[in-house]
Amino acid sequence: MDDAASRFRDKYILKTNAYNVPEGARRWYVRHAEAFIKAQSGRRLSTLTADDIERYLKEKGRSEKLTDWQFRQIS
Repeated sequence: MDDAASRFRDKYILKTNAYNVPEGARRWYVRHAEAFIKAQSGRRLSTLTADDIERYLKEKGRSEKLTDWQFRQIS
């Protein structure tokens, strides 16, 4: 993992703490965030628009493998 990815992960974990995400769920939030980043094909997060995020969430929402609570965790 490169330094930027490491810094992102550390900051994201701090945010999950700030939002009172249960400790056992934090790693899943991180995994979902990393999956989102990977799906952006190398684009910088700062260049993404609300439409990009909405498109990703709509795609995930169509998955028959996800339960409602899993989708809420992603979003």
